[in-house]
Amino acid sequence: MKVLFRVLLVVTAAALPNVCNAQCFDDYRKQAEEEYNSYKKQANDDYESFRKRANEEYSDFMRQSWAFFKGERAIPVPEDDELPPIVCPDIDLDELEDNEIPFIDTIPYDFDDEPLAPIPIPTPVKPAPLPEQPSMKVSFYGTDTFVHFDPRKRQYLRSAREQAAADMWKAMNTDDFASLVADCMGVKQELNLCDWAYQLYLDRVCDDIYGKSNEAVMLKAFILCQSGYKIRLGRDDEEILHLLVSMSDDIVGYAYFDLGDSHYYLTDGSEVKSLYIFNTAFPEEKSIRMSLGRPVTLTYNPSARIVRQSENYPSARVATTINKNLMAFFSDYPQPVKRNVDYSVWSFYANTPFSDEVRKEIYPALKSSIAGKSQPEAANILINFVQTAFEYKKDNEQWGYERPFFPEETLYYKYSDCEDRAILFTRLVRDLMGLDAVLLYYPGHLASAVKFTEPVKGDFLNIQGEKYIVCDPTYIHAPIGLTMPDMDNSKAVVVLLD
Repeated sequence: MKVLFRVLLVVTAAALPNVCNAQCFDDYRKQAEEEYNSYKKQANDDYESFRKRANEEYSDFMRQSWAFFKGERAIPVPEDDELPPIVCPDIDLDELEDNEIPFIDTIPYDFDDEPLAPIPIPTPVKPAPLPEQPSMKVSFYGTDTFVHFDPRKRQYLRSAREQAAADMWKAMNTDDFASLVADCMGVKQELNLCDWAYQLYLDRVCDDIYGKSNEAVMLKAFILCQSGYKIRLGRDDEEILHLLVSMSDDIVGYAYFDLGDSHYYLTDGSEVKSLYIFNTAFPEEKSIRMSLGRPVTLTYNPSARIVRQSENYPSARVATTINKNLMAFFSDYPQPVKRNVDYSVWSFYANTPFSDEVRKEIYPALKSSIAGKSQPEAANILINFVQTAFEYKKDNEQWGYERPFFPEETLYYKYSDCEDRAILFTRLVRDLMGLDAVLLYYPGHLASAVKFTEPVKGDFLNIQGEKYIVCDPTYIHAPIGLTMPDMDNSKAVVVLLD
């Protein structure tokens, strides 16, 4: 609509006589503004009318008998079969020769033909918020937010059956609840919440209003639906309502229902085997995506200062604090995988950059350590930093299960493994050197490869006609161009990154 206003101004100005003075232009501008405001009011009225009509029809469909569905088994958490790191013997870099190594497959970084960042926000079906409503504080990972809602406006269920659910949905089809939707969407934008973070935030909002209850499930379903997301409601044999959320990506360890058009996940972590489900679409609904784009913006709760330093290059030394609130959110982020695409999990982590706070603290020092160096020299500094500044421990020993790290988590936690280091190294190379990088999967190991624009010799892969030099952040003290011993290239897979 701002575009429309600018167009009106341009058209109006073009129609003015050359001798028109400033007062004359102000008169034309005032007229254009009045026309724009009239258009905007009509558009808002039409939109509000559509929203209410759509919810009326939706609640009518909700009264029909819900269909019985059996759930699917959760995708199991991968086993941690990682190979231990190896220390590289002394190597004469001048003796490295080009050696093309094979691989069997290439995994693209995105499968929706949409950019991962920024993640488009679904169009909410809502009117403007009502400022006269009382505000309610909602804490989200140590971050205080405020939404408007009058607790006296709460609606309740008579039961978990179809008629009662439809009555509550219809009762929420008011400006009071639309105002709450508008505020929640505003928080989503303000805190840069990815889709997964947004639905977690709604857990806090709905629990604060209703506590753990069927009403909280109904409210979360309503807000997600009005925010533009694809949801379904389900009821189990114990008369407990469950929210099912359509995911464009699968989630490891979470039960789901295949309703034909999508996989619908029980985001509360419950493991019910069957449900009676209201399986009806709402206009303009979209699936939730798991990609972050960039970390959520949470109140900064600093950790103790963390120092990391390369053994071979002391100038590659960083000191930083990490936002513990962000680490808590990352801990609750489940492992996503692209549907029917093996080895895609790591791209979600590697394509997420550092937070602005950490970038400002660590990047100047690392940039200084590689300043004036050739690409091979700079890459050897960065890879030695990742190889030697962190202590190694397998995920099973640290967490009891396989758990990839976001780059920021590798800085924060005392221990990391091969996949964490490969993710971190590819992040640093892309950000600090501006070079393309990929992850390189072997059974039991994750390394990386970099497309240099200067001559570099060593083990390389031909990826889409381009030469990528192998760089292994867990082959301790190994320079770029060396593959860790005993890697099976007949089973190697390349994971492309954004």
